[in-house]
Amino acid sequence: MLLPKRNTRKLTRLVTRERRPVNVVGVDFISTQATKYLLNQDEIEINCMKLRIRPYFSPIKINKCRQCFKHDHFTSQCTSSQLRFRCGQHHSLQEGCSNEIKYFSCQQHHYSGHSSCPVVQQKRKQLYKQAKIQFSQLLIKQQKDNFIYNSSTFPSVSPLSQEINSKLQ
Repeated sequence: MLLPKRNTRKLTRLVTRERRPVNVVGVDFISTQATKYLLNQDEIEINCMKLRIRPYFSPIKINKCRQCFKHDHFTSQCTSSQLRFRCGQHHSLQEGCSNEIKYFSCQQHHYSGHSSCPVVQQKRKQLYKQAKIQFSQLLIKQQKDNFIYNSSTFPSVSPLSQEINSKLQ
């Protein structure tokens, strides 16, 4: 199946760190209908290349204040004074920091926001759970929009079916 250009906003061929192209293309669609249609296909043809179609879910982005390095607000909302990124302490930013690397929230030896940090892992788990709930709610809403009950177009229950249903209850 060919990808109609009118349904796409942007095509991006992904490459490795060495700038070698890989057999993966990122596609931004104009409408959800185009997205749904293509996700139901097995493969797609772009510039004479046949590619398998799979949905992509972007990684959860964790915001971090650049002033106090906490994950529950933005820098513009921060009321704390500037901390050092390396040690999490208050001291002059002009001079170099020779303190040991330690994130003040978990007291482990890494910079703030490191992926191995239990604070970051907990925040990521929480955000992932929220995203999953939001996605589920969106799917439910879309399904409700697809199925509209109209008693005038829905066939009535036959007397025999009514009798059977009443005996089963």
